[in-house]
Amino acid sequence: MNTTPILKLRENRPFTDVISETFAFFRQNLKPLSQLYIKKVLPYFVLSVIGIVVLFGVGGVLFMDSILGISEPELPSIGFIVLGSLGLLGVIILSALGFAALVASTFEYMRLYDENDGEVVIDEVWERASSQLLWILGAYFGRSFLLSIIAIPLMVLFVYINLGFVSFILLFPIIYLWNGTSIMFASHFMEGIPFMDSMKRSLYLIRDNWWNTFGLWFLLGLIFSLFSAANQIIVSMFSNVGIMLGLDGTGFALIGVFIAVVFSVLSILISYISYALYTIAEGLWYYSLVEKKEAVSLENRIESIGGFDE
Repeated sequence: MNTTPILKLRENRPFTDVISETFAFFRQNLKPLSQLYIKKVLPYFVLSVIGIVVLFGVGGVLFMDSILGISEPELPSIGFIVLGSLGLLGVIILSALGFAALVASTFEYMRLYDENDGEVVIDEVWERASSQLLWILGAYFGRSFLLSIIAIPLMVLFVYINLGFVSFILLFPIIYLWNGTSIMFASHFMEGIPFMDSMKRSLYLIRDNWWNTFGLWFLLGLIFSLFSAANQIIVSMFSNVGIMLGLDGTGFALIGVFIAVVFSVLSILISYISYALYTIAEGLWYYSLVEKKEAVSLENRIESIGGFDE
């Protein structure tokens, strides 16, 4: 059970408060969320890391001489290309399922958190979340496909119509729809509505709050870019290890493979953490917009009645 202080989700809050309360919610619920992620999301992460290590390891062993400059680079065999492509595809699928599990479990945790006044049972979260993984992947592809239908013709016009800076106006419909449908996943999980209805619901809630929504994602993007910058710094520190130790030949090549693995692992880990925070922010912003537009909480209803009587 979750015994941490209850943060009221259904509250009309400005988008700047959503950012601070995203980290507050994550911090207050770190223990149950960690249990949830370790049990249900970590296996996908571990399998992805194993796949990356195997791919880099096999590639490093087979092409060590070429990497060291001992022999001329050789084209890999068709069999190696096929196996490598299948391995890479497997890593991509595992990573996608991991992100889907992360998103589904986080939204379902927030839904139960709101319904049960902060009391959440982990097994109940995964009971519904596990059935939504394919829906999330399909919704991501579906949303991307719909946006691309609009984006491709506009991009063609952007290239062929030389209007300078004015040409950027052609990109606005894409940005408008991307931002307008940015809480469709929260709408689906909190209300149990299908794909198209969740897109319409998102557009409705954001319609009068478009710039606030854009500002929220822009500021979160800046924060998450700092996470990526930290990853780059760590990798840069590792990249100098071989030089500092005076390694060359095989030792230097192994350091290169190790750096590639570390960079990939840290990138995936940072992506998981960032996506968990992004999902919480989307959920909080959904609840905020619902309260702002519809005032569904009991407290807001009472306040509305009191204001009417006066």
